[in-house]
Amino acid sequence: MTASPERSLRAAVITVSSSRAHAGGADESGDALERLVAALDGEVAGREVVADDRDALERLLRRWSDGERCDLILTTGGTGFTADDVTPEATAAVIDRPVPGIAEAMRSASAPHTRHWMLSRATAGIRGRTLIVNFPGNPRAIAETAAAIAGALPHAVALLRREPATLSEPTLLHPDEALAIVLEQIVPLRSEHVPLGSGLGRVTVADVVSEMPVPPCGRSRVASTRSSVVLPAPFDPNTPSV
Repeated sequence: MTASPERSLRAAVITVSSSRAHAGGADESGDALERLVAALDGEVAGREVVADDRDALERLLRRWSDGERCDLILTTGGTGFTADDVTPEATAAVIDRPVPGIAEAMRSASAPHTRHWMLSRATAGIRGRTLIVNFPGNPRAIAETAAAIAGALPHAVALLRREPATLSEPTLLHPDEALAIVLEQIVPLRSEHVPLGSGLGRVTVADVVSEMPVPPCGRSRVASTRSSVVLPAPFDPNTPSV
């Protein structure tokens, strides 16, 4: 079952950087997130650059969620270890429910690219019907982590909008076609004729009957199981002996 938004998703992009907020200049990280929104066939409702100020960031998150009713709020920057990296704390303060799987997937996607991948404190969560996702501040890292979650974001938006999911029609196969597919995957087992005494560790394809008493019963038929364990079975007088 999959779902995609019935109308174009609306996203806000927020760059969290004191240097950008005070000095201005190119916002390459914000540009990277804008490209992500375009790849999702969405529209950027607005872009903001804010200093590493928790209260100011919380106000922006609430405005773009409650006031502008964006489907997505994507932040970049402020997810590290320094004292002014407060994006995760601001996000946690405004969300109603966390979505830990998104942040976990992003960190996992970073692992092949940096040995410090586990130091990211980025988080994600839901406020009302808005999904908020923290991205790293490096444009290249944004591309690496976005690749891991981009496919799930339209589905997440559709769920938050409570839009009906679209069910794909099952592909029905003719029984002969299905059997042919199964048989293609089967590796035939080699069979061989060996003396009974050399059968240990093998799987028998026929019943083995003992002429001599096998404890704890009398003359018995010995049957093999799929796990190659030989167990005594009740003697059947109609079974020919070997």
